[in-house]
Amino acid sequence: MNHSKVNNTLNSRKNKYLTEKERYKIEALKKAGLSNADIAKQIGKSERTIRREIKRGTVTFRNSDWTEEQRYCADVAQRKYVENCSNKGPGLKIANDHELAKYIEDKIINEKYSPDAVSRKNKTRKNEV
Repeated sequence: MNHSKVNNTLNSRKNKYLTEKERYKIEALKKAGLSNADIAKQIGKSERTIRREIKRGTVTFRNSDWTEEQRYCADVAQRKYVENCSNKGPGLKIANDHELAKYIEDKIINEKYSPDAVSRKNKTRKNEV
């Protein structure tokens, strides 16, 4: 069994996501004319990761003569990455439960409960139902 392959896989999983610095490196290497495979080797990521990253960060630039050019932009890719990260995770449970929202609001505003106390009270209320 080739252990160097196993270790290489583990190491690449540790640094799963591209960093902002790596995105700027991709941009510079793309401008220099390197292929996706060569960029992947230099950065130490898979070619598929590089292709996806370039797709995510490619924008249309308009030149001074009004011709358009497709280019990878690290700033755009980083912004999209941050936006996608903020959209991860489950939605709020209270968003569609108007009865629960009203219950919480009433306990906090009218009965002066703390949010933690309302949470505990709600858990006991659920068990009673």
